Amino acid sequence: MTINKSKLIIVIITLIILSVFLIVPYRNYIYTNNIEDFGLADVGYNIFAIPLMTFISWVGKKEISTRIRISILKFSFITLSFEILSYYYPYFGTFDIKDLIALIFSSLLAHWLSNFLILS
Repeated sequence: MTINKSKLIIVIITLIILSVFLIVPYRNYIYTNNIEDFGLADVGYNIFAIPLMTFISWVGKKEISTRIRISILKFSFITLSFEILSYYYPYFGTFDIKDLIALIFSSLLAHWLSNFLILS
């Protein structure tokens, strides 16, 4: 089974628009008005990180197959590893449990979207 590239590009554009919205206007609005959103404004970019990294890396391939799931697992492992390493080594960034949860959600979203792209 292969993935239709036009659908993949539409999904990528949609994810970019959503992530930019969460980073710029949403985050500014939440911080300006002191609204409690349970950390969504802080981790908005992480929610779409793994699907975007995976799908953008597959756009240039001639044939996109179900092996995309292996790429999702690799990107998930890499991003989660950096987040966990940041707990022990501040050189890798600031550890936040909300970021860890957002990256796990991002991995699940990537799997769900890949199933959607493969089955449709």
